[in-house]
Amino acid sequence: MFSSKVRLILALTFFLVYGKAVKSSEVIDITSESFDATVQEGRWFIKFYAPWCGHCKKLAPKFEKLATDLKGQVSFGKIDVTQYSDIKRRFDIKGFPSLFYFENGVKVLKYSGSREEDVLLRFCKKMIVPPLDEIETLPEFWLKMKTNQPHRSIENSPISFVLGWDEKAPLSGKAYNKIHDIAKQKRSSHFFFVTKDEEVKDLLCSSCTQAFLARFENGEKVMTYPFSLEDSSIEDIEAWISRYSFPHFKELDGSMFNSMANTKNQKMVVCIFDANKLDNQITRTYLESMGQLARPESTTLSESARSQLLFAKLDGNKFVAFVEDYGIDEETLPRTLVIDGTNSLYYEDVFAENDVETFLEQIVKGEARPHYDGIWKTPARSWRSFKRYMPWSLLLALLALSLLVFMCYLICWVELEDYDELEFSDDENKETKKEK
Repeated sequence: MFSSKVRLILALTFFLVYGKAVKSSEVIDITSESFDATVQEGRWFIKFYAPWCGHCKKLAPKFEKLATDLKGQVSFGKIDVTQYSDIKRRFDIKGFPSLFYFENGVKVLKYSGSREEDVLLRFCKKMIVPPLDEIETLPEFWLKMKTNQPHRSIENSPISFVLGWDEKAPLSGKAYNKIHDIAKQKRSSHFFFVTKDEEVKDLLCSSCTQAFLARFENGEKVMTYPFSLEDSSIEDIEAWISRYSFPHFKELDGSMFNSMANTKNQKMVVCIFDANKLDNQITRTYLESMGQLARPESTTLSESARSQLLFAKLDGNKFVAFVEDYGIDEETLPRTLVIDGTNSLYYEDVFAENDVETFLEQIVKGEARPHYDGIWKTPARSWRSFKRYMPWSLLLALLALSLLVFMCYLICWVELEDYDELEFSDDENKETKKEK
């Protein structure tokens, strides 16, 4: 009787302690044979991984939690492509983990954003929302434009594109279909809305008499696509959307910096300032003048320069390492720096009081001398990092040098000992021969 009670207690203890560990996973294991059938229906977020990959292991618990939180909305799966090379070739997997989003058996996109849990959750929730999110009233418009949603952070994604249309108007359906196709293709990174409400349409474009596409950014003037949506090609509309997908003149953070700096056929004009000197006349005038150049309604730049330049502000106090990497002294702020991330080039910064507009026009025309921003800057950046972290960097360098000297000593000492033993052995052999 006692032993049966003990066994029962042990069984209950094991269940309580290890119950969670043996709980079935919401992330489905997929094989090469089951892949197509698995993703055939519904929304699927698939992780292509390798068992030895450290990043894959780090992502695993986040993926499990997302699968649990989004159960019934998005399904999650994983496939070890080291076992299924045909899948690896089929989806051109070159790095681990690779994340792909599928809908009803069709690959929609390869996810390339942050792998932080909140960002992944926001991405999945965004893919659930219709590509063209409908706005029915003016209060709903302001709510969606100014308030964070489960699938959107206004601070990180401040740009909205709104289609205003009347389904009864001639050719309006043609415009709707074009924008819907574009929205479906770009919905992972852009926010598209559609409205038939007269108040909202009047707010965005009171003079428009046919379907229009408006760009909305809080605090900035509303822009509208300058041509007829019905007569324009999808490629032309996409080009306009891509050109104005970033804020006109917003302060940069890390994620937005990478996106802007690596935009194809675009150069980023970084206006570096000291936030502690905003009351300074030079700083204030500089930011006002750069803001005028950045905004389409007030810029005096040529059409060619407008189409090639993106503008952003950067607080030099927050990004000290970045500023120092380009050899800019904090005391000389504000300064202007132009970065061509796709070609690993940058253009020598100029002082705020110089003619920045002329400088920008020269860059666009190819008259300004670029500098290479690649591996050749590594020694200079390393030296600046060394000075920045003194005296700890010096201590680390001395430790490394001491270790190197010690290893050399050991190697030389072992070789000399071996040499002495060989010499001693040769002398012994000679003496033995003489005795014989």
